[in-house]
Amino acid sequence: QATTTNIRSLTALFAALMLYASARAHATGRASTLVLFAAAFGLGIGHHISLVFIGIALGAYVLVVVWQSDRPGIRRAALGAAIALVMTQLVWLYLPIRDAAGARFAPGNLTTPEGLLSHIFARGFAGDMLAFAAPALLADRLALLPTLLTFQFSAPMLILMAIAAAALIWQRPALGIVWLTAWAMHLFITLTYRAPQTVEYAMPCWVILCVVLGAGLGSIAARQAHGGRWRLWRILPLASSEALL
Repeated sequence: QATTTNIRSLTALFAALMLYASARAHATGRASTLVLFAAAFGLGIGHHISLVFIGIALGAYVLVVVWQSDRPGIRRAALGAAIALVMTQLVWLYLPIRDAAGARFAPGNLTTPEGLLSHIFARGFAGDMLAFAAPALLADRLALLPTLLTFQFSAPMLILMAIAAAALIWQRPALGIVWLTAWAMHLFITLTYRAPQTVEYAMPCWVILCVVLGAGLGSIAARQAHGGRWRLWRILPLASSEALL
């Protein structure tokens, strides 16, 4: 994806940044992670609006963790997060400027508030969103999931991901559950969207699975190292990373 001109690579990057912010919140509990998340979320939805679903799940988690761990610093952090979110949305101003200048492929209606908002909220694709969400159609769409997963990852990697997900939920349940919830939300939106590029639209899901793989196997290795047994587990994160590459 990174060798072609498309939006997928940055979609994956901003999804990874939101995951990183949620991991930082889990590890430190500091209110400053709100600002980091707001910047990642703002850049993400400014780049591709579909990231709003992952953002809702991860953002709620970051907010709850910070509220519980660093309540004195949450007021200042909330202000900083609001500023970061607004600043990242200033990129939209580029569109009416280029539209007014007659840029190539410009739609011609971005100089009006209605036209710009229609573009920002992707109203032209409204009929495609949740097009296959009806119960009669959803079963057929869910049947595609094994094909999508094996198209993206090898069978041994998927087995490792399942083990890692179980380990992550066992040892860090809140973080594991919220990551898998974000995965499920984006996957549902992708599967029920009327478009042929399902595997590409699901790239944030693949990013989440890779992060779950590393974090889950890392949890296993850390636990075994702490217990002083099964030293072989210590090399699993490195071995799985090599296999993934």
